[in-house]
Amino acid sequence: MENLYLAAVDNDEGFFPEVVFDAEKEYLSFEGDCNPIDTEAYFEPIFAWITAFLQTEGRKIIMRYKMGYLNSSSSRRLYDILHCLEQYHITEKGSLFLSFHADASDPDSIKDTQWTTEDLKCPYEIVLYNEPTQNE
Repeated sequence: MENLYLAAVDNDEGFFPEVVFDAEKEYLSFEGDCNPIDTEAYFEPIFAWITAFLQTEGRKIIMRYKMGYLNSSSSRRLYDILHCLEQYHITEKGSLFLSFHADASDPDSIKDTQWTTEDLKCPYEIVLYNEPTQNE
């Protein structure tokens, strides 16, 4: 299976996160802001890749999620992706570990991450970045 890579972009069509899906390493990553004008068109190849990827049982998936600003339609589509992956884990077709990265200096980032992980039924961690040092 081919890997999927979408570079982070900020242009007239919106701003888009970096997406790295490595089939061999079973590693998925979303990082950046997401505010596309046409959310459905942007997420279409992502869903197609994930659907094909999840056809193989026994995967040990690690997903890194380090998102900034999300418009409501992007938030919904990312929730749908998490749900698909979570179902793969729950039905024991494979395993999933989620690594959520939240900006320690941004209370909304922490709140959004806590809300996203609240009802998950798979293993995950929350990694805080931009934490103040003891000298600050």
